[in-house]
Amino acid sequence: MSEPRVTYEKTGDVAHVRFDNPGAYNALTGAMWLQLRDIAGRIAEDPSVRVAVFRGVGGKAFVSGTDISGFATFTGGADGVAYERSGDDCMRALDAIPVTTIAVIDGWAVGGGLNIAAACDFRIATPDARFGSPIGRTLGNCLSPLSLARIGGRSASRPPGAWSCSAKSSARRICSPPASCCASSSRRRSMPSSNPCAAAPPRTPR
Repeated sequence: MSEPRVTYEKTGDVAHVRFDNPGAYNALTGAMWLQLRDIAGRIAEDPSVRVAVFRGVGGKAFVSGTDISGFATFTGGADGVAYERSGDDCMRALDAIPVTTIAVIDGWAVGGGLNIAAACDFRIATPDARFGSPIGRTLGNCLSPLSLARIGGRSASRPPGAWSCSAKSSARRICSPPASCCASSSRRRSMPSSNPCAAAPPRTPR
C-alpha cells in the first residue's frame, strides 16, 4: 500500500487533485493537509488552470475527515488549538483558488471532507454519497468559526438526532455510477451520525 498522500496532475487546463488513503477511507493525515495547502497554492498561481477537480481514491469515500491517530501525540489544549489553526490555514488556501472548483463525491464526505466539499463551487455526487460533521460526538472538539461559516452553520437549528444529510440535499448534481464524473461503485454505504451541511456559493472565476 502506498503512503497516504494528496496527488496533483494537470491535464490541459484542468487540475486534478486526488485524496489517496483508501485504506482509511481517505482520512487526511497531517502531511496530507499540508500537501493540500501547497497544491491549492500551486493551482492559484498557475494562470493556465481554468478548473480544479477534487475527488477521493477507491470509490468508498471522498474524504472521511482527519486521521485522528495523530492526536495521540497531543499533550495539552495548545496542541488542539494549533491543529485547528493549521486546518484553517489549509482551508484558506483552498478558498483562495481563483478558478472554478468541483468536488466529485462517491461515499463519505465527513468532517474535513465536508469542509473541503463545501469550499468547492460545485459538488457532483453519487446517490450513495453521505455528508456530515460528527466531531462533536467523537472528540468533543468544535468547528472553527471559519469552518462553521463555510458549511452553513445550520447545526444549531436542527433537532436532536438530525445529524446527517444525503447527496440529494447537499450536491449540485447527482449521477448514478458509473458516470464520467463519478467513480463506479455498487456498494451501499452507511456513516456515523453527523451534522447537516449546506451548499457554498460559487466564486467568480478569473
